[in-house]
Amino acid sequence: MKKYLFLLITILSIQSFAQTLGSGFSDIDGNVYRSVIIDSQEWMASNLKVKHFQDGSPITYAQSDKEWLIAAKNQSAAWCYVDTILKDEVLYNWYAVNDPRGLAPKDWFIPTSSDFSALNNYIACIDVYSQSGTHLRDSIGWGQVFVYTKCDSCYRREVEIGLSLDGKNTTGFSAKPIDTRIISEDRNSYLFLPSFNNHAIWWSITSVMSDMGVTWELQEELVKGKNDGGQGFSIRCIKPKL
Repeated sequence: MKKYLFLLITILSIQSFAQTLGSGFSDIDGNVYRSVIIDSQEWMASNLKVKHFQDGSPITYAQSDKEWLIAAKNQSAAWCYVDTILKDEVLYNWYAVNDPRGLAPKDWFIPTSSDFSALNNYIACIDVYSQSGTHLRDSIGWGQVFVYTKCDSCYRREVEIGLSLDGKNTTGFSAKPIDTRIISEDRNSYLFLPSFNNHAIWWSITSVMSDMGVTWELQEELVKGKNDGGQGFSIRCIKPKL
């Protein structure tokens, strides 16, 4: 009897995560985005790529280490490419997120930490048997779980556990692993930290102090953190609750 009850709960959980497409939208630069509705929230189904604020002002492009460091020290908005050849993903510092000119496209907003928490809690309530990340991660592109440690100016793998992080993507959130830009220990440079295909980090609009913001990192689960405002992470936008 317990076996059949477990199977029924599993089936109901999967059915509850039926993907619902949102209205989608485009930003001021003409980039087009899909969106998905998860519970009562409408989320972007990919990361933000805009390079102008809502008022048309350009956001400073800071690809070199020197340019990025200057923006961080001046606490000024900046963006960079993860890969200057592919140009398919963009990272922003905290000062772009918090700029009063508005980074999010019209009618959309940078999510608060509470918005991410609501997303996490919703998944946990629907599926108590799986980690939240499995419903947010794309079904391809993720690697294995491992521990990495700092080695001089780089990061290296230490232990591979062997567990694949490819998700079910039942929500349609379609999260992909992506590199980040982090501050060095001496705070004199910023390093690109490879994702190793096992994590993604997004800024929220919630601040800890003037030069630090709350982030949410996805690996096995979606986990809250806080980071220096000069670091470079991805952004997902959200619409007000339906």
